[in-house]
Amino acid sequence: MYMMGGMSYEKRMVLDQHISLNIATRFVSRMPKMPQRKWAHAACLCRDEIVVTGGTMDLMLNMGLRSVPLGEPECYSFNIYTNTWRQLPDIPIGKIHPTLVVVSNRFIYQIGGLDDFNFDIYKLDMR
Repeated sequence: MYMMGGMSYEKRMVLDQHISLNIATRFVSRMPKMPQRKWAHAACLCRDEIVVTGGTMDLMLNMGLRSVPLGEPECYSFNIYTNTWRQLPDIPIGKIHPTLVVVSNRFIYQIGGLDDFNFDIYKLDMR
């Protein structure tokens, strides 16, 4: 099991941590840090990569006078065999708390999430 990103309430900061937990042995190990700090992001497994989209790296979410914050458009994947990160094409509109759905072990759809009321679905081809 992999855990990545998140928020430290004590330190009041978004994290770039990446941890692997072996459930059978209960052994926890640190993995290469995420390329960008992420909180309120989505992640899914597609073949041998964990894909991470959306979320934000700022606790204040750049809200200003806005009632709904924007997420980050960057998209990354982590190869579980080589333990390396790579950047994927950005999504058109960053969202916080999106949902990722994998179809045919090739396509990843980003559905939902919070932004400025755009109700779009984005597709990423992992071929």
